[in-house]
Amino acid sequence: LSELEMMTRRFDSLQGLRGLAALVVVISHFLEFFYLTGYDQGTPLEFVRPVSHLFGILAHKAVWIFFVLSGFVLTHQLCSRTYTYRQYIFARLMRLYIPVWAAICLNLAVIYYLISQSKEIKFWIGAHPDYLSLKSVILELLLVPNGYFLGPLWSLKWEVAFSLVAFIVWKSSLLIRFPQVIGIASIASATTGEALGSHLLKYLPMFLVGTIIYNSTIRSASTSSIKPKFEISAIFIAALLPVVSYILFSDRFGLAQFRYIADVSISLISIWIIFIALMKGSLLRRVFEIKPLQALGNISFSLYLFHLPVLSLAFYLSDFDFLWTLFAFVLCFPVARVGFSLVESPAQKMSRKIRTGNQHR
Repeated sequence: LSELEMMTRRFDSLQGLRGLAALVVVISHFLEFFYLTGYDQGTPLEFVRPVSHLFGILAHKAVWIFFVLSGFVLTHQLCSRTYTYRQYIFARLMRLYIPVWAAICLNLAVIYYLISQSKEIKFWIGAHPDYLSLKSVILELLLVPNGYFLGPLWSLKWEVAFSLVAFIVWKSSLLIRFPQVIGIASIASATTGEALGSHLLKYLPMFLVGTIIYNSTIRSASTSSIKPKFEISAIFIAALLPVVSYILFSDRFGLAQFRYIADVSISLISIWIIFIALMKGSLLRRVFEIKPLQALGNISFSLYLFHLPVLSLAFYLSDFDFLWTLFAFVLCFPVARVGFSLVESPAQKMSRKIRTGNQHR
């Protein structure tokens, strides 16, 4: 195999990265059920409140990794085969919406059951609509509202938005000719979006970063690799940058008001470094190709969609009991595996048939 072919086969490591990111989100939501409501007092979680806070921060970064991954993978799909726009978008929307609809149905069933048991529920820690109506449910099925009964769906709205324009973006010669320039501009746009409070400017460029990474590592036919010692240095820098940013943009230096703005650009640079290490190195790739992370990566989308109804049911039905919610946390993984087998896998096959003109690869 050529070095380029070997690099292409390293996509398994990205699957492991996706699995780790999904695990971080699930842990974060489990902890935040107690941490954000104050029900961690009197439970073992009371003594690890900083950990709960940390996972809340990491969960945001995990979703940003999902966005960059989607840009990377969509670009790879578009480069691997010739599609019409109709084929591409129909396949993509089926791939996204079918599992989403299943998760929404499960979540609505949980909500109605809790209501029937006279449980006072705040949906996702009170951050989303507190009443159900036919209109609100229809809007949620279309992924268009600002608030969702099923919290993680906010990110899927941006997945759909980028999917609609990815085909056009992929055809742009500027992305191939000037990947670094466009990449820097994308990070600058995301940072500006945070400063202006514009989710459109903040999130869509994150997908574009994934496209740029693909173009600069795979599509450009660049076969250079990095040595393990440089890979270790890259991983260390990627982990250190957000920490340094957090310290610098703090009350100690009078820059706390710029913390979240700086965090966007610093985090995206760190994610970019991690991707380069995964695609051009060997050490990090071997770590993310271990079987447990690969298994998590396979069910990551279902895990992301289905975990919150399971946790919500246990949390509210047990009157905020720690052990029952912990049991539900463990149960999330087999539930996600069932969701993958019954819903996501058929959706993937349907999407693949549409993309390939009803012919198997």
